[in-house]
Amino acid sequence: MASEIPVVRSFQACLEVITDPGGTGVTLKTLVHAIVRLPREPFPCIREELALYALLSNGRGEHAFAVELTRFDLGAETVVGRVGPVRIDLGQDPVIVHGLPIPLRNLVFKEAGQYAFYLRCDGQPLADVKIAVR
Repeated sequence: MASEIPVVRSFQACLEVITDPGGTGVTLKTLVHAIVRLPREPFPCIREELALYALLSNGRGEHAFAVELTRFDLGAETVVGRVGPVRIDLGQDPVIVHGLPIPLRNLVFKEAGQYAFYLRCDGQPLADVKIAVR
């Protein structure tokens, strides 16, 4: 069986991914580019729900997908969290477009700053989405 790493058409952070019952459509609820704390909300900043959504094409075979959360500080990037890997079979038709909803729960941001979520496939970075925490 052939295996080919997919291409990412889109990778977004949002509050929730809602999939139509028939699987024909997806709604991304409230795209997220920043997390703004309430006045006097202390650190660590905890977000009970956040989601990522990837749209993939050109992939074939079974792959291990993971998400890595990093923080930028003084020119360096540090890994602060990981989810996965989860094995997903993309089948053998590279023309099919796959939606990959990734719900995240109880995310902890220890301090303000710039963060990035990296989507990885078989250990390779495929895409990233950056958010600010203020």
